[in-house]
Amino acid sequence: MKQTCFSIIVLSACILFAGEDYNLYKQGKKAFIRKEYDRAARIFEETIERYPDSDFYPNCLYFLGKSSYELDDYQSTFDSLSAYLKTPTVSYRDAKELRLRSAYELAKNRSFMKKPLFEALRQQDLDLVLLSAELLLKLNENDVFEPIFAYLETTGSPRKKKRIVHFIESFGGPEELRQLRQASGPEPEDAQDDHAKMLQLVVIEAGDEVLNIMIPVALASYFKDLLSEDQLIQIEKDTKHSLGGILEQAERMNRGDTLLQIKDHEGHTIKIVVK
Repeated sequence: MKQTCFSIIVLSACILFAGEDYNLYKQGKKAFIRKEYDRAARIFEETIERYPDSDFYPNCLYFLGKSSYELDDYQSTFDSLSAYLKTPTVSYRDAKELRLRSAYELAKNRSFMKKPLFEALRQQDLDLVLLSAELLLKLNENDVFEPIFAYLETTGSPRKKKRIVHFIESFGGPEELRQLRQASGPEPEDAQDDHAKMLQLVVIEAGDEVLNIMIPVALASYFKDLLSEDQLIQIEKDTKHSLGGILEQAERMNRGDTLLQIKDHEGHTIKIVVK
């Protein structure tokens, strides 16, 4: 009888121990769902460290990456999702995208982190190709269109062709647009080219241009980073619209139209023109 009781106790202890990794994983998931990302990250880190052979190890890596991204810990995101994508499991679709976005954030201060973005340009997944290209353009890396044109030439999917053409029209410069027109055939001379509109932001101080930059309409939101908070407030005060609301009108306007022109409280003229 004593031996039987002892066996039951040992068996119960083994079952309890075997389920501890799952209990920790459940606690981490619960914290993640509640948006308690710091607590979730600590629990997933503990589970990964204590139970590297657990069936829940891949999922802990995934949710550690997700939690870390919410905490702006991009190095942990990149490392966790890189490890996750090497595990023999069905990948969450957004893990690859989030890994690229974390590489982009890290590359702002460490140029060698651009490498994963360049590597993604050569993948077969069009979503990842276009995402990595967009992120590299934000990092002022313009050498991204060659693999995109190669993808355009080789894909047989009309849907993918349409997406690629839209990307080039939105983000390409004059040379890329010329290549696209050559690949598409000649256009009628009187055709109105409403694609790839550009916006020019000019800031003038005492008659001199202190800022003159032109970007595709699709990237117009980055004008917010070039203007001060006071200037953004002045724009909203004078126009009764936020800068974002004003920029949304760009696609409906003609080239040469002035989208915005105001003076801030320091006398700077701020002008945005559709080109």
